Order: sequence, then C-alpha cells, then structure tokens
Amino acid sequence: MDEREDPDDLDGRLRALAVRAAEGHSPARARQLVWVAGELTRFAAHRTPPPTLADLLGAEVGLQYLELAGAGALRARGGGAQASTAASNRTRRACLLLLARAAGLPEPDLDRLPLPPLAIRISAASTRQAGAELATESLRGRQLPTWVRHALVVELIADTGMRVGELAALEVGDVDLTAKTVTYVPRPPAARSPQPPRTVALSPAALRAVRAWLPVRARLTELTPRTSALLVSVHGNHDGDGVRRPPGLPLQPRGLARAHRRAVATLNARRATAELVPGTLGLLRPADQLPHP
Repeated sequence: MDEREDPDDLDGRLRALAVRAAEGHSPARARQLVWVAGELTRFAAHRTPPPTLADLLGAEVGLQYLELAGAGALRARGGGAQASTAASNRTRRACLLLLARAAGLPEPDLDRLPLPPLAIRISAASTRQAGAELATESLRGRQLPTWVRHALVVELIADTGMRVGELAALEVGDVDLTAKTVTYVPRPPAARSPQPPRTVALSPAALRAVRAWLPVRARLTELTPRTSALLVSVHGNHDGDGVRRPPGLPLQPRGLARAHRRAVATLNARRATAELVPGTLGLLRPADQLPHP
C-alpha cells in the first residue's frame, strides 16, 4: 500500500471498499459511503503526488479532506462552493472511519477537527405555532394552495414526527377523518426490514388542516385524477425533456423539502417572533415527542 496509486485504480478501490464497508448497514449508509468514496477520489485527483489509500484514510490527509469537503469544494455537480450542513459533515466522518475499518487500517484520529454540532429541533409548541401561522397566511396572498399544503405538513409533523419520505408517501386514504387518525409506514434510515404501519390520532389543528387541504387538492388534481398522493404539486412544471407537467402530481421527498424551504422563507420574513421556523423539515420534528428512532 506504500506505492502511489493510479487515479483510476484508486477510484475503483474506493468504490469497492465502500461496498465492503456497507455490509451490515442500512441502504442509506451504503449510499453515503459511495458518496464519500467519490469525494475522496476527487480530493486525491488534485494532489501531487497522488496519495495512497492508506494516506487518504489516515488522520492527516483525512482531516484535510474533511475541511475541503465541508467547505463545499468537492461537489460533483452544481454551482460554486457552498458549505455543507453539520449533518453532512458528521456523515463524512462516520464514513471515513468505516472505510478505514473495512480496509484493515487503524481508525484515523479525527478529534483535531471539532465534531459539527447537532442541529437543534424546535419544541412542539413552536411547531404548532408555525402551523397556525401558515394556516393564517393561507387565507391571503397568491400562494394560497402552498400555504394550505404546508400548514398541513407542519401539523402532521407536530402530531406524528414523520420524516419527509414518510410524508411524501402518504395517500389520501391514509387519513381517516371519521376516526380522526393518520396511518403511515415509518421509514427510519437505519431500518433493515420493512416497518409495520403506524396509526396516530390527529389533533384538532391537524384535522382542520386536512379539511382545508382536501378541497384544494381536489382542484389541483382535476387533470391528474389517478393521483392518490395526499401531498401534490400546486404548480405546473417541465420535466427534463421539456414536457409540460400539470399541477396535482405527487411530490417526491426532495420536491417536498424544497417547497417547504420556500414557504418557510416567506413565512419567516413576515414573522414578528424571534424564533425562526426551520427550513429543514426534519428540524420540525419536535424534540419533546419523537415517536420512533
């Protein structure tokens, strides 16, 4: 392992190592390991002489990689460098340790680079306040459908602690207005097997949000009547081939997260309170009532 690495060979070795390191871990962790392997390849390509695999997974070079990646300088696509989130930086550290272990190398001492702080979730009361403000905003302005939808999103999170993927997977039939419940399938990142459905009682605020959203959703899905998703797009769009897509299509997790950030950015600009609504859906999961790991 002391000889210098051919860049193409190093890329192949890192990706093979990522597959080996992922054994026994969740699919999400497997994807993260491949992501970090790709970043390490790009990091190594700009160093002279090219580092060995042992160098890359050691403390000195590993810390240099973490700092550069954290600054956003190793992105494979997108615009200019943008600093990573604390969660992404923590993921990189964890994957670096797993890759070193899978390679049979000593785990690098990364303590010289402070561990990024965990993001702080807001309280259940603050989450509900945000939902109430979104519901109020839905009564005025040109973005009425957006406000109605995200008032529901916030109330569902406050009641259930659902993750973005769980929210996006909801169908209209999962909400039972008679029983006043919502049923969803938990999708925790570390799960290695399908989880049983979970049924949660809905609060009065969430029920009001559902009743406000369903008529709006019905109008949005007039051109997409087969759509069963509860949360749908409020605007038409174009796909990658330039084909026009109507409103009323199911929102994927990334689309739901982006739409939430836009809605919350507008809400925060109008708020009189000091505490801002988080732009990340996960941070709306109340710290004092997380229902599943």
